[in-house]
Amino acid sequence: MPVDAEFLFDWIEASIRLATPLVLVAMGGVFAERSGVFNIGMEGMMLTGAFVAVTGSYYTDNVLLAAVTAMLAGGVLSLVHAYVTITRRANQIISGAAINLFALGLTNFLYRALLGSAGRKRVEGFPQWKIPGLGDIPVVGPLLFDQSVIAYVAYVAPLVFAWALFRTTWGLNVRAVGEYPLAADTAGVSVPRVRYLSVFLSGMMAGLGGAALALGAVRYFTPGMTAGRGFIVLGAIIFGKWNP
Repeated sequence: MPVDAEFLFDWIEASIRLATPLVLVAMGGVFAERSGVFNIGMEGMMLTGAFVAVTGSYYTDNVLLAAVTAMLAGGVLSLVHAYVTITRRANQIISGAAINLFALGLTNFLYRALLGSAGRKRVEGFPQWKIPGLGDIPVVGPLLFDQSVIAYVAYVAPLVFAWALFRTTWGLNVRAVGEYPLAADTAGVSVPRVRYLSVFLSGMMAGLGGAALALGAVRYFTPGMTAGRGFIVLGAIIFGKWNP
């Protein structure tokens, strides 16, 4: 294989791997945005998910349990954001920024307390899986079908979330609550309930995205390792016109 072609192949393969956590976080973020809640705190939820995933994998050697725990951690932070912005009607930007700062400080502290010198030790991560048959297709096979298991989740997620948003009653309620909450309330749709569920979903997907980031390739945690990826996701959501 020529050098230029080999470089291009490696670059595309790395792009898919690095885009995986962003795709997962964006899917949940779309629902929060569509429901009328601007979740700028996804950066902190993603960072928390990354830390919890690595810690869970380090102490249990169970990747699935680590990923589920990371989703729950992101979900808990999202409920804080939901309570502050939906129930207490606080400013969404300030609430999200506070969650980001809190998550950064908390993960830095717990990183030293729980992992210490073992913080850079590689933990059990998402396994690589070559799909039989598809993985043997020249060029395309190794790029798309010889990836980490979590990458396949990212392949399917946009289709599932688009179907849920545009083809289900719940998706219709989410869009109605975001576009015209008074009309949705008049029709009997609980605006706070729909928004709470949407923000909780965004937090869980942010936690899963953090797990994909930490357990996908590097397989260890570094303080602040999300490095603004949550804000990149917000830009992608807006650029994509809030469509999965």
